[in-house]
Amino acid sequence: FLNYLKLSETTVFKEMVDENNIYNDKIPEYPEVDDYYRINRVIYFENTISMNNLNNKLNEYLKENGSTYQMNVISIFVGEDVTEDFFYALRAKWIGGKKNDIVTIVQMGNNGSVGWTKVMSRADTEVFNKSLEMDLQKEKVLSDDKYLSILDENLKTRYKRLDFEKEYSFLESDFNPS
Repeated sequence: FLNYLKLSETTVFKEMVDENNIYNDKIPEYPEVDDYYRINRVIYFENTISMNNLNNKLNEYLKENGSTYQMNVISIFVGEDVTEDFFYALRAKWIGGKKNDIVTIVQMGNNGSVGWTKVMSRADTEVFNKSLEMDLQKEKVLSDDKYLSILDENLKTRYKRLDFEKEYSFLESDFNPS
């Protein structure tokens, strides 16, 4: 697999870096596999609320559905004082995520209430991202099971992964070897 976005010197995600964004130096690293196969898909950033067993439930869900939908889910929960600028810094640092990623960012209040939400994926239309954002944001308080239920419903009804080669292969001509 050739990652055309990393190959290109002019990829739109590299151009999206806002030098004034306060989160640029605080963005967590992309999750890595540890212990041969385990991965922590749930990241907390300045957040005091824990989604109990969401990581284990996501891993189980992806065992059954990951290959069906050709996707990988990463869930980030940020504290109530974190602004949407976090999403833009994350998107720039992670170069829009990997081709199969669905990254959800949910702002959680100290009482467990949902604030803003953002979704970053390479779905074939923006409808999936916006629908998932709105469905997550509608919840007064989000639980592990409710999160998975909303994700599952949106995957079944609105998700189709973008054909990466078809959409981004033109960037190959932008590559200049060192």
